[in-house]
Amino acid sequence: VADYWSTVLHECGHWTGHASRLAREGITRPDGYSVEAYAYEELVAEIAASFLCKHVGVERPGLDEQHVAYLASWRKRLSEDPAIIRRAVGEAGKVLRYLK
Repeated sequence: VADYWSTVLHECGHWTGHASRLAREGITRPDGYSVEAYAYEELVAEIAASFLCKHVGVERPGLDEQHVAYLASWRKRLSEDPAIIRRAVGEAGKVLRYLK
C-alpha cells in the first residue's frame, strides 16, 4: 500500500510541473525532455513524494527499487554540484505547498 501511494504522489509531483501550475522546465520544455532536465524533474518528484507521504501519513519503511534507481542516478551529479539538492528540495517544497 505504501509503495502504491508513494508512486501516486510521485506522479502528482510531476503533474504540478505543468505550465499552468508550477511550470518546471522538466515538464514544460517545448523541444522535449533533455536528459538532465528530465532527471532533475525525477529528483524533484521523488523528494516531493517523500514530503507528501509524510504530510498524509503514508509510512515509507524503505524505498522500492524504482525510487532507489531515481536517487542513485543522481549520486555523481550531487557530488559535482551539491547546490542542486537545495534547488530540488526547494522545488519539492513548492509542490507540497501547491498540493496542500
